[in-house]
Amino acid sequence: MTYNKKITLLVAALFVGFFADTAFAATLEREQKAALIKTELKNQLGADDVSLTLDSEVLNTEIAAKNPSYTLENLTTDDARKRFNATLSIKNDTGVTVKVLEIGGRYSPMLAVPVLTSNLAARSIITEADIATLTLAEDKMNNRVVMEKDKLIGMETKRSLSAQRPLNESDVTAPKIIKKGEIIAMKVSTAYMQLNVQGRALEDGAMGDSIRALNLTSKKTIEGVVVSAGTVEVPTSLGDNGRIVVQALQDTKKTYR
Repeated sequence: MTYNKKITLLVAALFVGFFADTAFAATLEREQKAALIKTELKNQLGADDVSLTLDSEVLNTEIAAKNPSYTLENLTTDDARKRFNATLSIKNDTGVTVKVLEIGGRYSPMLAVPVLTSNLAARSIITEADIATLTLAEDKMNNRVVMEKDKLIGMETKRSLSAQRPLNESDVTAPKIIKKGEIIAMKVSTAYMQLNVQGRALEDGAMGDSIRALNLTSKKTIEGVVVSAGTVEVPTSLGDNGRIVVQALQDTKKTYR
């Protein structure tokens, strides 16, 4: 065999060996690691979905194994810090562990949040048609976000609100069903009689609010609870307070039971 032929065979052998070795090489990418952990986190947390961020030092991993398999072990979570740690074992096709990786990062459950479908002006009443659902990471929201649409329907916006953004409790209020200066009905009910008189609201009021009102007959100011649009009920009690209320509503129409 000539010298040139020996060189040619040696080079050929090297190429065959190189490609044989690389045929058994695989790359476990950063995104694959995240997907493996995300699946297990969802099961462990009982969440429909989670947002996941791996620590910066978690990189792609080269694996010298044929048809490698991956097993996630010892997944632990810190609910307060929203951190996780896990061990990822990599085995070859014969079941031999060829590499063990320690992986850490941050997670956040994904939550369905009611949002507005379009911008609303201040003092708008929110209807069911105004609400859609958006899925957001829990760590992107504060603890004042309204999580249930039923707590928004029928509420009044305090200011102009943008669409597709979570709403805070401070963004809405119960609608004012009595306006300051409005002529209202004031009533006092006892076990024996009911007194009714017209009054003028001295402040706005939502259902259940206590507001001041002026008795248009006696010209006295009393306080009552808003029970419906245009109606205030004046609470009564025994003793001096009860007498004051009756005096404040004097000259009114009496309906005896």
